[in-house]
Amino acid sequence: MQSPDLEALKKAKAMLDELVMSRYVDFQSPPEISITEFGGLSASEQQAERDNANDHDLGNRVRAAIHLCLSASSVAMEVSAKLMGDFADLSGEARANLLGRCAEDAAAASDAAEHAAAVLNNEERPQTEAFFEISRFGQ
Repeated sequence: MQSPDLEALKKAKAMLDELVMSRYVDFQSPPEISITEFGGLSASEQQAERDNANDHDLGNRVRAAIHLCLSASSVAMEVSAKLMGDFADLSGEARANLLGRCAEDAAAASDAAEHAAAVLNNEERPQTEAFFEISRFGQ
């Protein structure tokens, strides 16, 4: 029998995963826009192009950060659920193996959240596809 906390966590994770799948599945970092030819543009048109490129960049950073944060949250919830649900019933060696897999996944979630912060601070370019080769429990 599952505890009410574990049941609530699994429901919350399912809702979060549904959001990620419906809005952010296969999210790819969009290409950057580069402004290369200003020669024929007036000063106001050049500024409008710069503003457009800046808006595009900000939108890309926000979308990537949302994807990274939601995915990191989902992984953290999965780790918590595994520890809440399976840990007590496992033998010593199986517990150690589970803790190792959970540690890997927790580190991946942490790395993704840290990358999201760097993307939002414009310290790094979005790299969402590199972060989620997450170990699958029991494999």
